[in-house]
Amino acid sequence: RNSEPGLGKNLSHHFIKANFRIHMIHFLRHIAVRIWITIFLGSMASLWLLPVVQDRIGTHFILAPASIIFFLVFVLIGWAGNWAGVNLADQYMRDAGVWERGGDFCKAEKAYGKAVVIYDSFLISTKVKRLNRKRVAGRLARFYLARPEKKVGSELFITGYLKFHPEDPEVAESWLRQMESRCETGSEFQELISRIGNVHPENRLICALLAK
Repeated sequence: RNSEPGLGKNLSHHFIKANFRIHMIHFLRHIAVRIWITIFLGSMASLWLLPVVQDRIGTHFILAPASIIFFLVFVLIGWAGNWAGVNLADQYMRDAGVWERGGDFCKAEKAYGKAVVIYDSFLISTKVKRLNRKRVAGRLARFYLARPEKKVGSELFITGYLKFHPEDPEVAESWLRQMESRCETGSEFQELISRIGNVHPENRLICALLAK
């Protein structure tokens, strides 16, 4: 087993774990960038549009259309960032799938890493990241399970994913099959298989693997 931490260790700490500090950093970074872009584009739009409406509504009510312009720009920037970010991340995921099927696991891992970087960037809002986290993390877990060689980092990612998403039967089954040949007896391992068993009491295959 390869002892290099690899990409999986970093992803396990920065993508799966949804702690408050990481959420707040991402949220503040996303909002700060949107505000700065809104100030710039909103000012440009106001300089162009406000003179047109000023003659009709007068200077006393000019703040109302200005506020609407800045609000719409702020909303549109958020929508555009999420749309562009999700589509770009999905493209990296598709590229990773192509490399994975071709057997080039190194390039596939890099492509998956780029997708995660997009979700961690200011482009995507915290809400959209939260909605897509399980989908992206699940793809990565399946990728690491399918790799012929295992790194410490990739195994940390898989166990971290199962810790937060033991309800995923495909990943749970694959992981349990790979653990059959090992003699793991640690408390964390026991806690994880207990959690998987509690979530899948009706899954005969998982129950059989757990019994072994």
